[in-house]
Amino acid sequence: MVPIKVFDLAKELKLTNAEMVAKLDQLGLGKLGPSADLDEATADKVRAAVASSATAAAQSDAPIAISGSVTVKELGEKLGVGSGEVQKVLMGFGVLAGLNQRLTGEVVTKIAKKLGKNVVLEEAAPAAPAPVAPAPVAAPVAKPAAAPAPGAPAAKPAAPRVARTAIATGSKSSSDLVTRPPVVTIMGHVDHGKTTLLDTIRKSSVTAGEAGGITQHIGAYQVERDGKRLTFLDTPGHAAFSSMRKRGASITDIVVLVVAADDSVMPQTEEAIRITKEAGVPMVVAVNKMDVDGADATRVLTDLASHHDVIPEAFGGNVQTVEISAKKGEGIDALLDAILLVSEIEVDPKADPNAKPEGTIVEAKLDKGRGVVATVLVQQGTLRKGDVIVAGSVYGKVRVMTDDKGTPVLKAGPSSPVEIIGLNGCPEAGDRLVVVKDEKEARQTANLWEIDKRENRLNVRGTSTLEQLYKQLISGPIKELNLVIKADVQGSVQA
Repeated sequence: MVPIKVFDLAKELKLTNAEMVAKLDQLGLGKLGPSADLDEATADKVRAAVASSATAAAQSDAPIAISGSVTVKELGEKLGVGSGEVQKVLMGFGVLAGLNQRLTGEVVTKIAKKLGKNVVLEEAAPAAPAPVAPAPVAAPVAKPAAAPAPGAPAAKPAAPRVARTAIATGSKSSSDLVTRPPVVTIMGHVDHGKTTLLDTIRKSSVTAGEAGGITQHIGAYQVERDGKRLTFLDTPGHAAFSSMRKRGASITDIVVLVVAADDSVMPQTEEAIRITKEAGVPMVVAVNKMDVDGADATRVLTDLASHHDVIPEAFGGNVQTVEISAKKGEGIDALLDAILLVSEIEVDPKADPNAKPEGTIVEAKLDKGRGVVATVLVQQGTLRKGDVIVAGSVYGKVRVMTDDKGTPVLKAGPSSPVEIIGLNGCPEAGDRLVVVKDEKEARQTANLWEIDKRENRLNVRGTSTLEQLYKQLISGPIKELNLVIKADVQGSVQA
């Protein structure tokens, strides 16, 4: 009997990877990854369960009658989902409600829609208790002091996701948010195949009809997998990633940790793990070089689990691991599927395309023929040609904007990497880019950034203590070597 991959069965049954993983767990098969193999008997069991669920859903399609105002507990019972599920949906709306909190008809309808339920509101005598309405998180969370324990478990896993979404989108209303492509950074030890993997992913996504046949090197690019887009950042190194993080540029949703199967965990691998954990970003492990002699994936997974608290799924943890050969292009589809699965389950990246445009400078350079050229990752809103922008202490107007294929574009939405021309100076990697009303406001904002930057430099220079000065004096004269570093972009200089 030929085994079938989890993600192949998901396609066959028209389910997402996340839905398939949830179904397998529900059937008691454990939390298997998208690249796991299922035997024929298990696959048939899953097919039967999905068909049974579809039949039950079709039979229960009749609308559920809701009369008058209902409590969270009553609504859960009527919808057949339990009060905890109702509370989770309310938390998504920014409302923390107790079991006995009453809900308006409008909120009931929104909750039912979110849970895929069909309800009909029947008129009844008006209820006395005050209704709950969706509101910003800051207002309702502090109010229900007597919120019961059932709400607490849902709040813990939601916290990092809400925090990341707030950083990436700045949107005030959850109803304005739409799903955006996840932003992925590839990290790992030198010579473990990071660059090769990036090139292989990029080349495998290019169709013959695209101009040039290959994407431009602009520090970031997008690929498509099963109709879904992913944005990859091509940072020059861990130093650049850390530098951008320290300056508030939280632009990565998922980190792919590349580890060579013939080399296992090395110093820069450890550094990448530390940086990823500090950033609070989910991780996918790509065990590379499976085609070379001495490749041992089990050794890699054992090292990660026993020494670095990175527990793979195969060992009962929650970290997705995929065996690949970047050089031969093997396992790339499975890796992209794993990234999409983590994005769906752990990240759920969203942004408001209609909000005020903001983004982050990924890299910048001074081109002799074109002037200052900067790569921007749009994070919220929609950046348009002609917008007046500020990036750190420089400003200007978007005169030219091209995508990662080198094609001129007029606008770019959330998670889109674009190259822009029009700034009056070279910004630094990690600088926040914002759109302002006019050039006057742009100049004032840039001046304020420059003042802050100058003060920060002075503070850094003035941090030597008397003890440090004394050590320098007794150690004798200090030899200095002045160097001029030349590189392609700012990020490379930092690395």
